[in-house]
Amino acid sequence: MSFIPKKDFTITSSLSKPETIAQFEKNLKKTTNLGLFNIRQNGHFNYEGFITDDVIVFRRILKTGANSFIPKMEVTISETPAGSKVLFKARLNKFIGVFLLIFNIFILTMMVLVLWNLEFKLGFESLRWVVTPIFMLLVANGMTRIIFSFETYRLEYDFRKILHCNQMPEKGNWLNRKIHNLI
Repeated sequence: MSFIPKKDFTITSSLSKPETIAQFEKNLKKTTNLGLFNIRQNGHFNYEGFITDDVIVFRRILKTGANSFIPKMEVTISETPAGSKVLFKARLNKFIGVFLLIFNIFILTMMVLVLWNLEFKLGFESLRWVVTPIFMLLVANGMTRIIFSFETYRLEYDFRKILHCNQMPEKGNWLNRKIHNLI
């Protein structure tokens, strides 16, 4: 398991490679700016991105709200005898990944300094100073992973329908089952 969430998955489609690319073109608003800003837009497109020779890069467009954990998807398509094989690579925005790394380093440093200064005098006050950073780490990293998992499952579910794939994403773990019930 990596520190910063990422997910790779493959979709096998009965569509040929040109038909698969055409499906992406039909569902993507064309843009090369996939930074953190301008992520919220109105319109009939659900995704924005760009298509180069062999790579498609896109992300989901927010209609309302704010979400920094929307993954940037990088897609490569290869031809198979039965259609095409589409490899998706979901990654967090680099700025969010760096922020998460700095936040975790800061909290861990504070925890080490607190432990060093406590000199193992365990009491209620001391315990609070140890438990608080652990709680902060769990909440920040847990929230990031849950929202990232929600977004990647949603993307996989949508693109399995768009690419005419009969098999839907696996609902094996409890989080995927909850996400599937929400969408």
